[in-house]
Amino acid sequence: MRDWLASQSHPIQWIWTSDAARALATAAFVAEAFPSATLEADHRLYGATPASMVSVLQNTPPNIETAAIVAHNPGITESVNLLVGTTVIDNMPTFGAALLRWPGGPDALQVGAARLEALMSPKRLPGRLALD
Repeated sequence: MRDWLASQSHPIQWIWTSDAARALATAAFVAEAFPSATLEADHRLYGATPASMVSVLQNTPPNIETAAIVAHNPGITESVNLLVGTTVIDNMPTFGAALLRWPGGPDALQVGAARLEALMSPKRLPGRLALD
């Protein structure tokens, strides 16, 4: 998944993460592919509601064009669907990624304004061997 994220056209510049141990480990793993990215732990992402996740994203510095959130379900699934304005995923799998784009910077983020560009999970990775 880290390699897939790194292969996308816009490298991650800022990584928001829950301060839970597993989320921190995942975020640090992802950050290895983006050496210039800032990694910022925020306790509000632990068990966050969609409103909390949007609030955290809106605190992304204005000069940052790409940000990621490493957080927990059900909040992450609900947040993706809320930001897109329709149900695009029933359950974000562990280490799943939804790439969203919206007009304007972090402070312009609002319900229904985002467009889903890609949805990926470890089981859907191209070239993955079907072992199950």
